[in-house]
Amino acid sequence: LVADGTITKDDWVAIGTGTDNGLGANVVAADSGTTGHDSLIFGVATESAVDGGSVKIQTAGKYSNGANVEGATVYGDALIVSSSAGRATQADTVDTTATATSLRNVICGVALEADGVGTDDAGVTMTTNKATVMIIDQGHF
Repeated sequence: LVADGTITKDDWVAIGTGTDNGLGANVVAADSGTTGHDSLIFGVATESAVDGGSVKIQTAGKYSNGANVEGATVYGDALIVSSSAGRATQADTVDTTATATSLRNVICGVALEADGVGTDDAGVTMTTNKATVMIIDQGHF
């Protein structure tokens, strides 16, 4: 897929609206302030990319290299798009009023540990806002 803007390794990504490579072929760092990201978040970037560059995305399964998550994430938290670009946040932090906006939030993953406590595949201790997660396959690809 092609990055529409800068994407950093470990960012949660969403399908972008760019049409440079055909609608649905661009990805962006997901954030809840952009229309569509709440329902089109689908995976974690396994490498960094610049605007227009190719980027690899893991779309399902255990991601153990420190996906970007909001602080205070703990084991078992269901994750949705965050207001911080590239991060996922705990689903229970969203207003529970059944508004059109809150109903679009897709559970994109589940935290397998608290942020900042695990180690990545190289054995390096993760920093705050990084956690091992289970990415839920959204079926887009």
